[in-house]
Amino acid sequence: AEVRLELLFGDAVGQVTIDNVMLYKGVYPPMLTFEDSNEFVDGGFESSPADLPVEVQDAGYQDITDAGFWYRYDGSWSGAAATIAVTNGQLVVDVTNVAGEPWHFMVKQKGISLEQGRFYILMFDAVASVERPIRAGFNPGVDAASLTIGTEMATYEMPFYYEGETVETRLELLFGDAVGQVTIDNVKLMVNEVPSQALTVTQVW
Repeated sequence: AEVRLELLFGDAVGQVTIDNVMLYKGVYPPMLTFEDSNEFVDGGFESSPADLPVEVQDAGYQDITDAGFWYRYDGSWSGAAATIAVTNGQLVVDVTNVAGEPWHFMVKQKGISLEQGRFYILMFDAVASVERPIRAGFNPGVDAASLTIGTEMATYEMPFYYEGETVETRLELLFGDAVGQVTIDNVKLMVNEVPSQALTVTQVW
């Protein structure tokens, strides 16, 4: 049935602030045990070149870059402007002009496996020169989600339950939404190693 969520506040006086409302289907992720899937090559940017390779495209502009390393898409043809480099073992993306599309500047890695029926958490450390959003997703498989990066180094998480067919995909980090420098390190894809390890949720309040 299609229903509505109702949050009721009339019991008492006082201010209440609410954020990040989620509905979990069948399982409750905080009760799961996650381990590093080791899917990413050089998630710590320790061996990647300072100048990341540029995406290779076929005649139809499709991404045909090989798997197993970090590479970049440069959409400066649009009028947007940014520099993308690996500096001191960290990915540094400095966007100085935007042109309306988040994908105008991307950093990617192919060869990532997503298995049907698994919980994952994409994790990375990041800091921005000014508070600003980036997006992260897996193409194909998981639509890009927006994460707001703050001005102090912190660990960011994007949890998701993968219901699609098992697939080899690519991570896409999209930086074209806003100006400002973003530094990223320690990219990991955590996975719940035991698919049956789940707490069935029937009622939570």
